Amino acid sequence: MILILTLLCIIVLIILVLSIRTITIQNKFKKSSKQTENKQKNKFIDYSSQEPIEILTGAIKYKTISYKDPSLTDWKEFDKFHEYLKEKFPLTFEKLSYPCDTKYNLIFKFEGKDTSKNPLLLTAHQDVVPAEAENWDTPPFVGTQKDEYLYGRGSFDVKIEVITILQSFEELLRKNEKPKRTVFAAFGCDEEASGDNGAIKIAEQFKREGIHFDMVLDEGGAVAEDYLKGINDPITAIGIAEKGYLDLKIKRVKNGGHSSTPNFPTAMGEIADAVAKIERNPMKTRITPPIKNLITTLGKSAPFSMGLLFLNQGVTAPIIKKAFSKGSTTRALISTTITPTMIFGSNAPNIIAKEAYAVLNCRILPGQDEKDVINHIKKVVKNDNIEYEVLNYKKASPISPTGNDEWNTLTTTIRRTFPTAITSSFLMMGATDAKNYHIVCDNIYRFEPCQMNQTEINKMHNDNERISFKNIHNATKFYLDLITTF
Repeated sequence: MILILTLLCIIVLIILVLSIRTITIQNKFKKSSKQTENKQKNKFIDYSSQEPIEILTGAIKYKTISYKDPSLTDWKEFDKFHEYLKEKFPLTFEKLSYPCDTKYNLIFKFEGKDTSKNPLLLTAHQDVVPAEAENWDTPPFVGTQKDEYLYGRGSFDVKIEVITILQSFEELLRKNEKPKRTVFAAFGCDEEASGDNGAIKIAEQFKREGIHFDMVLDEGGAVAEDYLKGINDPITAIGIAEKGYLDLKIKRVKNGGHSSTPNFPTAMGEIADAVAKIERNPMKTRITPPIKNLITTLGKSAPFSMGLLFLNQGVTAPIIKKAFSKGSTTRALISTTITPTMIFGSNAPNIIAKEAYAVLNCRILPGQDEKDVINHIKKVVKNDNIEYEVLNYKKASPISPTGNDEWNTLTTTIRRTFPTAITSSFLMMGATDAKNYHIVCDNIYRFEPCQMNQTEINKMHNDNERISFKNIHNATKFYLDLITTF
């Protein structure tokens, strides 16, 4: 009885200490949020021209669709798109065009007032994914303005960034203004396919020329509304790293034959059994630094019960992992995912395949690699007859720092455009061009200056992709502000 009472007292004491800690952290955060953090007024954030809306509308008409096999890409569409950009941004192309070693990519250099500092690089991609017109309410490659939204493939991902960055340059040139420091812009041609002929080539050129950047900003997280139940303010998710990428083929070869006289298990049966085991046995969860920071940041604004959980991860991490594991999106934040996406057997319904295989698409947490994934699968499947082949592998990106001058300047600029948003780091689950620039920069961040709810975000790569007029204005304001204050 004494032992039980002692344990109960210890538990109560721990809860009391954690509660006091949570209340202290949340009160401190609320107090600091009310204080005047940075009232620096930038004359360019009052920008309200309709011009970028009209230019982006026209940009959607160019079917700059990229494919893994470059021979399938219609490069004439890129040529026409470049001519359109030259027409709309004549000063930028005349004064800022920078020699690019590779065709179809675009680079611009805007020399700043202080050339002693390393430059800033703003990057985005020109290409888009395909769209099936019959599934859209509006034609995907027309550019339809409706109810204060612009509909079309690439409106959100990410021709908005290409257009608003160039619009910012053009506006500054018109007013004979200069950036605070030199700013480069680089627009690759094949991010949606691989980046092999786009960002990779551009980054290699910068490295050859000895150019090192203090910060690279690419697409990535956005300002998300209704991000988490209980938190009313929108959440600005800035990607400071992205998962690794692996396409893994698992194959079984054995005797085939006629389906009328089967000998079980067949090659396909063994592959199917392996796939089922893989789905039932995911890799262990782990809270990486970007997600640890995200959870802590959310905890500061969350209701007390959630704050108690999120602000004391040293004690509550197992509970957080269990809670996050219940949702597909949240689990992906804390685990390497292994997803069967393709399976193949024979080419006829009455033939037992001599060879069957499946392709697994894996998104790998920082700190793990393709060997960790394969070892996990082998332990789960327990079939020495299955062969493994890596089809495509790119390791997880390095984790960029937070709390340094570059991060602070970026987050301050974001708050001037989105004053009610809570700003935090984030782990990108998808791939971007950003990872290719680590050879020329240590501070790489992924953020698209748009505020939207999950329904709008889910339209990326989907039917009826769209962007609001307000977000086109927000993006232009954001880039004008960043370029002139960084």
